Amino acid sequence: MVSVIIVSLGKSSSFNATTLVSVWIFLCILFPGIANVVVNNSIPIPEAAETAIKQREGTHQKWDLPKKPTMEKFYAVYPQYRKYSIPEDQYSPGWYYAMQLSGDLESAGSSSGLFEKLDQRQLLSENIAGFNPVIAAQQLLNKIANTDLTSHVHYLQSVKAHHKQIREYFYPFIFVDTPTEKINWAGYPAYQPHTYSSDPLTGGMLAITIWSILSLVISILLFKRNFIQIKDLQNA
Repeated sequence: MVSVIIVSLGKSSSFNATTLVSVWIFLCILFPGIANVVVNNSIPIPEAAETAIKQREGTHQKWDLPKKPTMEKFYAVYPQYRKYSIPEDQYSPGWYYAMQLSGDLESAGSSSGLFEKLDQRQLLSENIAGFNPVIAAQQLLNKIANTDLTSHVHYLQSVKAHHKQIREYFYPFIFVDTPTEKINWAGYPAYQPHTYSSDPLTGGMLAITIWSILSLVISILLFKRNFIQIKDLQNA
């Protein structure tokens, strides 16, 4: 459609070629690059690093602390394991995995904030796509392929859910110190991928349709104007 508009201007072939290349560079390189900077600066995500740091510190700092506070955090989530004794003066597998859960709990706020910011970036990207048919087409294809940020968040959430299933499956074996050869490995929970919902594609389709119609109308008007000018010159 852009090429039709440029041709309808009635200029020379060299002008058409130069203009087409310039428009292509703007729509496919400059505009998306600027849009990416705008999205990143408008919605910074410090939660990404915070989540990793809080999780690591929330876990490893517990090595130098008494075990009871760590276990109390664990019991608040899984009170059924309070009946198992955790020795204060020696290593315990139950205490080790309680430390891991403590790190997860301390980073939960940052993790939720991370997911919210990713959703906000997706929404802002879709709004910007309304001003550029190239970005609109890319967003539409990403949504169809389930590779947009929203789908990425859904995937991360499904991984977190699977991790929870795994630890809850092994906790009973860990707290009774079951030998690995006696663990029921056949009952190991299988990963259940997130079932992607068919999100409406109307936003991307609408943007592309509007751009196509607008380009067509402009082309027709320019063709008519130039045709009349040429006809007047021929009749002069």
